Amino acid sequence: MQQIIVDISLSSEEFLQHYRGTAKNLARSRDGRRIRFPAEILRPFLLHSGISGSFVIRFDDQENLAISGVYKGMAFYSVSPIAYNAA
Repeated sequence: MQQIIVDISLSSEEFLQHYRGTAKNLARSRDGRRIRFPAEILRPFLLHSGISGSFVIRFDDQENLAISGVYKGMAFYSVSPIAYNAA
């Protein structure tokens, strides 16, 4: 599986626009690529104030996605994998 790290900072209203599909790009990876993926995979990280953090997104050639960790400051916290299959 390939992986990318994205830094995301969205208010709850901005997240809702992405979730509804009215916004186009969700994030930019640390290496500069514009990344589009289902906002649904971020729902477990949504707070009343929105989403803020650095996320590791893993994906394969069949468009299977998984978020398996969150960076907070300099520490890495593992979380249970959250998978999404676009097919």
